[in-house]
Amino acid sequence: MSDEIDALGVRRLTLAVGLAQAQGGAERVAPLLEGLDGQSASALLISLAGSWVRALELLLAEQGHADPRAAVLELLRQEALETAAE
Repeated sequence: MSDEIDALGVRRLTLAVGLAQAQGGAERVAPLLEGLDGQSASALLISLAGSWVRALELLLAEQGHADPRAAVLELLRQEALETAAE
């Protein structure tokens, strides 16, 4: 996958990476990333981060948080501070 990918390609790759991770972890994901150019890798990372944040928002909404986005921001800030302190 040496060519730059478009938005649909990023979505497909994001879903494929998620499925591979769920099915078997890093061993299944690594082949999907081989030969990925920098711009496509950046797009994939942004897409995965967005999916991760949306998943956290859904979880926090189900837990009854009035403002799931604010709760996600607070959670990530706390984690970042803890990680910085390590």
